[in-house]
Amino acid sequence: EPGKGYWVKCDTSTTISYENKDPLSSLNIVLNIGWDMIGTLSYETVITLSGIDNIFEFNNGTYIEINNNNNEFTLESGKGYWLKYSSE
Repeated sequence: EPGKGYWVKCDTSTTISYENKDPLSSLNIVLNIGWDMIGTLSYETVITLSGIDNIFEFNNGTYIEINNNNNEFTLESGKGYWLKYSSE
């Protein structure tokens, strides 16, 4: 579903396939105060960081904090990110 993030737990290395039947040209996602999961499937996407306190990505079993000193951040295709949102 567009705008939702999902956790997937596998006991062994697994390949997950998806089919992007109807690519979106844009999508507005309402962030909740606190932690939100976001990502993009098909294309790198630039987001504006107004009100975002922290960004983390999960890579090789470790959470890595992303430097968010700029006003924009590029989401890499196929990755999920945790954002900590405080206010607008």
